[in-house]
Amino acid sequence: MGNSIKRISLFVLMTSVIVSAAVIFEDDFSSQAVSDGKWLFNLSSVPAATVAVAGGSCTITNNSQFTALYSHPFSGTKPDVFTISFVIKSADVNAEAGLLFCRGNNFEGYFITLTNEDVIVFRMEGTSVVNIFQARSRFIESSNNEIKVSKKGSQFNVFVNGGFIGTFTDSRYASGDIGLLVHDGASAVFGAVTVTNEFTDASRTSFQDNFDGADLKREWRLSSNGAPEVKVENGKLRISTVPTGTSWVFVDLDVNGFTAKVEVSHVSGSNVQPYGIVLIGENPSAGGNTPMVHFGITGERKYWIVTSGIAEAVTPKDPLLGIKGSSGDRTDILEVKKAAGSNTYEFLVNGNVLVDDYPAAPFKIVAIGIFCYSELQVTFAEFSAADPNPTSIITWKPSQRPAVGSNKHFLPNNGQVFYDLRGRKRYTAGQTHSRGARAQSAGMYLNEQGREIRVRKMPQK
Repeated sequence: MGNSIKRISLFVLMTSVIVSAAVIFEDDFSSQAVSDGKWLFNLSSVPAATVAVAGGSCTITNNSQFTALYSHPFSGTKPDVFTISFVIKSADVNAEAGLLFCRGNNFEGYFITLTNEDVIVFRMEGTSVVNIFQARSRFIESSNNEIKVSKKGSQFNVFVNGGFIGTFTDSRYASGDIGLLVHDGASAVFGAVTVTNEFTDASRTSFQDNFDGADLKREWRLSSNGAPEVKVENGKLRISTVPTGTSWVFVDLDVNGFTAKVEVSHVSGSNVQPYGIVLIGENPSAGGNTPMVHFGITGERKYWIVTSGIAEAVTPKDPLLGIKGSSGDRTDILEVKKAAGSNTYEFLVNGNVLVDDYPAAPFKIVAIGIFCYSELQVTFAEFSAADPNPTSIITWKPSQRPAVGSNKHFLPNNGQVFYDLRGRKRYTAGQTHSRGARAQSAGMYLNEQGREIRVRKMPQK
């Protein structure tokens, strides 16, 4: 496996639900003799590496030029539905130490590792190493991090220190063995390893935040194609964006119908750039664009709706709409609603229905949040989003046939630069709008050069 690995990121917290399950493997590393009976060490091929087990720790020191692996081969049928939990107590910086699971021959399988900020999963196949999942989590501590990965079919759920980080899908390896892996020239200390025959599911159908803390709640994710200032103060979230920069703050939700609501205040900056509520969709494929639907208003009292791939719709300024924008007390209450099973959205500002039949997105909504376009300073307060009729959480039922699915990764590497709350560069992602998309209704539109175009009557198909 190569030593040069690029890192990207994202994070999220959810409530996990598990069912009773049987432990199929465990080692608390209290005895060298007991552990040696459970694990195999490739000492013959890596003579400069050592394993020391004592007091609840397994220390692997690898002074060789090869990868060290302390592996456990399952006897009989390999588990294809499981939850693996293990602890990385400490590791050298960028040591690339972690767990190899669904292991086949040599180092083939999935490798999960931890950096200072990110959880990363690689698919290892021969000499090919592919980054298939990477997540940033504020739950990662400087030491003693518990990592959990759960699999059913082609779905994998990843957790760190009790917080749900994200889901990815891959069907290359259905089952296999496990092993503690440490790259050449590195050392790591591992804690207890446990494998059960359960699948750990995760779901959230509602979320609210009145921003009364000193920082964003851990459930939020922040992304931007600039370096915005994001600050929680006095019960409000303040976002200040730079020229050509847009900021999104969102939380993952599993909803069918929903109501999203937030109080917004235009503090200063552009009167033509929008701010408001964003719906984020599931990527259709790895490396694709992240689809979104934006419902916003502007300082000059217009409202603005755009769906990825569809022309941007902007209404003329109309005092009858009741939008305050940058006038009066500058505070507006925005709401976006969708009834379960409905194919339209409803957009309200200050209780006034502006649109009640905007076409629902042709993609699954997986997150809801707020956005702020460039050259703006806007505050957000009293955010809430909920499915009024959530479906039951699906828990694991034994199955011998793995599901087949395509890779689905959130916010891929394709253009925009993402930052964390400290302004540090995280990774790149992007969205695009298709050229020449057909307007959905009469009104004002923006072309690709940002100029307004009025459509007075829709052409017939």
